[in-house]
Amino acid sequence: MSRSPHPRARARRVAVLGTAAALLGAGTVSLSSPASATTPTAVTLAGTFDSEIGCTADWQPDCPQAHMSQQANGTWTASLNLPGGSYGYKIAINDSWTENYGASGVAGGANISMTVPTAGEVVNFVYDPNTHLATDDSHQQIVTAVGDYQSELGCSADWSATCATTQMTDPDGDGVYTYTTTAIPAGSWNTKVTIGQSWTENYGAGGTANGANIGFTVPANGSTTTFSYNSVTHLTTVVSTGGSGSSLNTLGALYTPTGTTFRLWSPDSANVSVSVGGSSHALSPTTLSGYTNVYQTVVSGDLKDQAYQFYVGGVAVPDPYAQMVTPGTAQGVVVDTAAVTPTDGGWDARPSLANREDSVVYELSVRDFTIDASSGVDPAKRGKFLGLVQTGTTDNGAKTGIDHLKDRPYGRGRGQAARPGCRWR
Repeated sequence: MSRSPHPRARARRVAVLGTAAALLGAGTVSLSSPASATTPTAVTLAGTFDSEIGCTADWQPDCPQAHMSQQANGTWTASLNLPGGSYGYKIAINDSWTENYGASGVAGGANISMTVPTAGEVVNFVYDPNTHLATDDSHQQIVTAVGDYQSELGCSADWSATCATTQMTDPDGDGVYTYTTTAIPAGSWNTKVTIGQSWTENYGAGGTANGANIGFTVPANGSTTTFSYNSVTHLTTVVSTGGSGSSLNTLGALYTPTGTTFRLWSPDSANVSVSVGGSSHALSPTTLSGYTNVYQTVVSGDLKDQAYQFYVGGVAVPDPYAQMVTPGTAQGVVVDTAAVTPTDGGWDARPSLANREDSVVYELSVRDFTIDASSGVDPAKRGKFLGLVQTGTTDNGAKTGIDHLKDRPYGRGRGQAARPGCRWR
């Protein structure tokens, strides 16, 4: 089950309980909010077109012909051959109305409307179980991130325009399509985007039709790679950051020289934006393994050392994942983490944790940690960064300073209470 980025925040989340009641009439269905989100074993396109595809009735939540198929990236997809007309539909979970999602991914929300041309057509549907958003290409084009990495993600072949696994989504309808994955192995890869599950229309480097491949590098296995396609300019940006051996955050400002990915967890509002370089950019819902309610945008260009400001509901909020801030403000600063990576072998790999709340986090003052003589630090280095990293320090035969922290990862010595960082006694 996906977890929120901060465990204490879960206490603020209230589940809405209700009994599902279907109201059939005038082509609409009104249902109360589901009791809770579950891991779907079946996802159904329940709507006014069900009888057209062989179901016994419209709005049938358990109709086999309306079932969607789960893809390797966790999304559910279906392709239905529908006659011309106007339709409404919702997503029914596990063959029941107990849990269902409508327009904008709202639990028990309004019907999703769509129109099929008079001659009829095959309509492709995508449902994201993390954001609960359902989209179809009757009003949005299907954009696929194709490349030489697709077989690594479960596609039948590389450069496949028809593979649903790497389909990009535009849930807020702003014309910017994104796709995020952590499954591309470390290495150098190439990509382009195709439109309408065909190579007839495709865009490469610089947004050029039938243009050159777009090269990108995944720094480590498990890195988060985000593809972003602007349907107006046809420009595609790829940002790959993180990995099990990297110090980069999953949220916040994730820098590369060609673009920065801004991500923020916002469980209470979908009105999320970021201001950077004098421009404002709306954040869209994104699928991120292990998280829910995460919004992101990719801003092209080299934003190194630029200040940025997140806004939620129009109110400026600090970025809790900022690696640097502007003093006295709520602004973060875009940091090139690679430029501050230790030169003596890099950062140690993060330990494997079953749950993030099992982490042990130290917070200390550089000055207080070494200012006292009992720290064992050389007098000239006390209260300074050099004192913080000085090794071999002791007090009455006991390790102090950085050696103490490394030797006592949970803050306790043999039979000792946890020591504060200000004095060693």
